[in-house]
Formats: sequence, C-alpha cells, structure tokens
Amino acid sequence: MPANQEPAPHSDPASGEASRTDRMVSGLRARLRHAVGARVWRFRLFGLLAVQAGVAASLAWFVGAQFLDNPTPVLAPTTAVGIVAASMGTRLRRTIELLVGVVLGLAVGDALMPLFGIGAWQTGLVVVLAIIVAVLLKGGGSLLTQAGGTAVLIATLEPPVRELSVPRFVDAAVGGLVGLAVGLLLVPIHPQRTVQRLAEPVLDPTIAALHNLATALRRRDLDGAEQSLTGLRILGSRMTALDEGLGAAQEVVRLAPLRWR
Repeated sequence: MPANQEPAPHSDPASGEASRTDRMVSGLRARLRHAVGARVWRFRLFGLLAVQAGVAASLAWFVGAQFLDNPTPVLAPTTAVGIVAASMGTRLRRTIELLVGVVLGLAVGDALMPLFGIGAWQTGLVVVLAIIVAVLLKGGGSLLTQAGGTAVLIATLEPPVRELSVPRFVDAAVGGLVGLAVGLLLVPIHPQRTVQRLAEPVLDPTIAALHNLATALRRRDLDGAEQSLTGLRILGSRMTALDEGLGAAQEVVRLAPLRWR
C-alpha cells in the first residue's frame, strides 16, 4: 500500500443498527400522531351526534311512555336515533324514508305473522317480503333498512296481533319527529364548522394531486400521472362525506332557527 494512501473506513455495524432503530421509532411516532389526529378530527366532527342521539332517545322514550301510554316504546327511540344518525345528509328526506319503511315493515309483518306464527324461517320470510316491497317502491337504503328492521321487530318482539299496528306506527312517527326536532331545533350542528372540518382533509390533498398531475402531463410522465390519479381516487370517500355535509349544512341553515344568522 502506498504511504500516502489511507485505508478505507469500515462502516460501524452498531451505528447502522442505531440508525435503523431511530427510523423505526420515528415511523412509529409519525403513525401514532396520524392515528391520534384522525381520532381527534372524527370526534370534533361527529361528537355532537352522540349528544343528539342521547337527547333524542330520551325524549322519544319519555313522550312514548308518558303521553302514548306505552310502557315499552321501542320504536320511538330507535327511530329517533336513526334520524339523528342521518345528520350527514338530508334529515327531512331520511325521516320520510324511515317512516315509510316502518309502515311497510308493519304492514308485511302484521299481515303474515298471524298466518305463519313466530320462528326462524318466518322471520326470514317476513324480512324478504318487506324488502321486496320496498324495492318495488324504488326506495333508498334507509327505506330498505327500516322496512327490514321493523319486520324483524314485528316477527320477534311482539305476538302476532293485528291491533298493535297503529300504536307501533305512532311510536315510530313520534321518534322520527323527536329526532328531527333535536337535530334541527334543539341541538343543531354548526354548518360552518362542519363544512370546514370536512373540507380540511380534501382541499390540500386535492390541490397537491392536481398540481402533480399537471406537472406529469407537461413532462409526459405516465407513471406520475397514474400516481396522481390514484391519489385523487382515494379522496372519493372524503368528497362524498363533504357533499353530504354540505347538504346537512344547507338543511340546518334553512330549517334551524338557531342557525338562521
């Protein structure tokens, strides 16, 4: 070896292992921060729904028990919670769908259960027929779900007696009206904050993806363009949530006196 040539430095295995450990710890911290941030965002966005659902269920049960002389008004709080859960959308339309679904479930259940009795296959048959009728009426997802769920209640919780149809429907109507009143009158969402929180995870990623797509198209970079389009497709569910939130905000501004300003 020449005198002026220094030996090549050897990499230290311990330092390489330490760097890998640091990268792993850093990645875990980043994922933990992302998970915590996502949970906080969801709580800020949907936390009010828990309060609305609890208030609506309590009021619906109280009204059904005190004013309708029903010791177990099951359908009233169930329907009220269903209406509150539809806040990221159009509550008024959802209320109508739920009530129509209740009517279908009651009609099919009360018509068939006295003939076939209560049992496993009878419950399945009632649910199938109730949903088929809802499909023939071109009902949406809420109508189909409520029709099938009400048919299950009729087939399992109550004896096959025809005279209970009207009280059940009244319970469901009271629950729907209470849920609508809680969501639009007593504890309405804040439309500006709701739209802002739904738009936060959409706008910046969309702008970045469109910028990258434009750059890839200018450079005729097929891989870059495909990656940008994939990023835009991933945002589809967030765009759907934002669209539903805009509908909910418009409905609240139009119908909730507390938000008219």
